[in-house]
Order: sequence, then C-alpha cells, then structure tokens
Amino acid sequence: MNALTSETLSARQRPFETLDTTSRSLSRHGQRVLISDTVGFIRRLPERLLASFESTLAEIREANLLILVVDVSDYEWPDHLTTTLAMLERLDADSIERFYVFNKADRVDEVPWEELQERSQGHPFHLLSSHDTTAVQRLKDDLLRKARENLSMRTLFVPYSATTVMSRIYRECRVLDSQPTPRGLRLSLQAEARVLQQIKEALQCR
Repeated sequence: MNALTSETLSARQRPFETLDTTSRSLSRHGQRVLISDTVGFIRRLPERLLASFESTLAEIREANLLILVVDVSDYEWPDHLTTTLAMLERLDADSIERFYVFNKADRVDEVPWEELQERSQGHPFHLLSSHDTTAVQRLKDDLLRKARENLSMRTLFVPYSATTVMSRIYRECRVLDSQPTPRGLRLSLQAEARVLQQIKEALQCR
C-alpha cells in the first residue's frame, strides 16, 4: 500500500503488526477507489486465534476486487499462496475477482513465468519490484481500470444552483466531461449505477 498510495505505514517485522485493516484512497479526484491492507494469512493458525482475526477477515467479503500480494523471493511462496486461497474459500470469498501482484522481482535470479501464470488461474497479474516507480504506476493504473470496468456512465444536466448534488457528484463520481451552459453543467459521469440513479432522482425532485 505504501508504494501505491504514497502513504507511510508501519511494516515492521513483528507478529500481528498489521492486524488492523488500513484503508487509503487509490484515486485522487472523484469516485474514490479505496484500497484496504489487511492481515496476511498464517498456515495452521489455531482455531482459538482465528477469532482474533474474525472482524478483519469479514471485511474481505465486502471487496469488489482482491489483490493478492506474493513475495516471489520467498522459496515457500507457492505454499503461502495455497494457504491464502484456502482461507478465502473458508471465508466464502473465493468467488470474488482477484488480481495477483508478485512482488520483489528484483530479488529473483530466474522468473518462473509458467508457474506464475498457472498460479494466477487466469486472473490478471503483475510481476514487479515495489522499488520500481514505473512498474508501480503501471500497476496502479491497471488496478484503477479493473476497479472501474463495471461502473456505469450517464450524462446529466446539473443546474448551478444544485450545489448539494454537485458536491456529491464530485465526491462519488468520476467526471469524464463537463460542458458549461448558461443555466448549469452538462456532465458525463462514471459511477455505480445506484449512485447515478440517486443523483438523477435528486435532480428531478428539485
């Protein structure tokens, strides 16, 4: 998350250092795309400890896209990934769309391309080093495209006097185009269908 959002978060090598979920905005202007950093999964985690993770893990089911970050410099990474997928299945989150990020490519002598393709199971993936700013930006762009691909688009006329509606538009929508007129703005918007419908109804009720 640090590389994607330019935020400074603790990454100390201590047990349960990142137990609490941290969320940051991946986008800057309108139609915010939030990225949440949750706990890593542990093999053979005792049942009595699983309850400690319950509230954090429950948030996974609310995600539109799961980003699985794998340290490919760790020779046990296939086992770690298997553990993660098993836990997702247990949480009934295995049907959520996934995006694999194979990190620390700078520490690998030979890239196991065939295994990466096989392990990603047809889902999109990136192989990169988080120290490579160009690669990180490319990943960020692809994640935003993926997160927005199921959004709806609509063109609405918004009077200048509809300040409350206008505030919501710039808070929850992505403005693709803005055409000024004497009485208001004709806006081409991208957002969840639910949000666009609510905005349309709010304008009709004025």
